[in-house]
Amino acid sequence: MFPTAPSLGQCRFPRSENTPAPPPRTGVFSDPDFPRPVAPPKAGRWAAGCRVADLMTRVVETVGPGDTLQAAAGKMRERGVGLLPVVDGGRLVGVLTDRDITVRGTAAGGDPARLTVRAVMSPEPVTCYPDENAAAVAARMRDRQIRRVVVLDRSDRLAGVVSVGDLAVDGGDDRLSGETLRGISAPDAAG
Repeated sequence: MFPTAPSLGQCRFPRSENTPAPPPRTGVFSDPDFPRPVAPPKAGRWAAGCRVADLMTRVVETVGPGDTLQAAAGKMRERGVGLLPVVDGGRLVGVLTDRDITVRGTAAGGDPARLTVRAVMSPEPVTCYPDENAAAVAARMRDRQIRRVVVLDRSDRLAGVVSVGDLAVDGGDDRLSGETLRGISAPDAAG
C-alpha cells in the first residue's frame, strides 16, 4: 500500500511568511473517504512500474449530456475543476471543459442557461486504463496536447481522471512532468 498524498503543508515548494496558504482542495479531489495513493518517488525518476492507478483522482463529479452549461459551470466552480466527464446511462460519452463552455458556448453566442452540455462537449475524449504505465499516458498527453485524461476500467466505466498536475505532484519525476507540460503547451505544428 502506498502512503496517502501529502497535505498542502508538506508540499515541496516553501512559502514565505507573507504568502498565505492556499485553500485546501475540496470536493472530489480531497474526499477523506477515498485517499489518493501516491507512488513513492525514486531519486527523481518514476518507478518503471508506476501506473495511472497510483496517481489518478478516483472520485470525480460528472454531468449528463442534457444538463445546461450553467449547471455544469456551477459544478466546476464548486469543485474547483476544469473538466467534467459526460456520462449517459453509466457510460462515458464525452468530456466538458471550461474552455468548451467559453469558446463553443458563450463566445459563440449561446445562452448558458439554455444550451446543453451535448452541444459543446468533446465527444471522443482521450482515455486510458488504471493499469497503464504513467509515462506512456504522459506521452499521450504530450502528443495530443491535453492536460487531463479520463480513466476507464476494463468494462469501459468511469474510474477517475489523471491530470498533468497529478503527474507533476505525485509522480516523483520532475523531468518527465516538465517534458509533458512543455509538450502540451507547445504551439501546434499543424496550426
